[in-house]
Amino acid sequence: MERERSELQLEKLLISTNDIIGKGSHGIVFKGKFEYVGDSVVEVAVKRLDRFRNKIEVEILRLVNSHPNILRYYATERDNDF
Repeated sequence: MERERSELQLEKLLISTNDIIGKGSHGIVFKGKFEYVGDSVVEVAVKRLDRFRNKIEVEILRLVNSHPNILRYYATERDNDF
């Protein structure tokens, strides 16, 4: 039996909430797609964080965006639940 696929759209980000890549003490990482430039769509990893942790981690990612161990920081998206 195939599992029902669940997706969440946040502006330019489509999150596959059933496709979990990993879990840690500070968040869950999902597969997703991001509309990057014009019609270009890239596959991304989406990390869901609580609002307090989000501010700290996003600032760190912005500072190290050119680091060779960071794939790429694209954007931050928010809604009431995500």
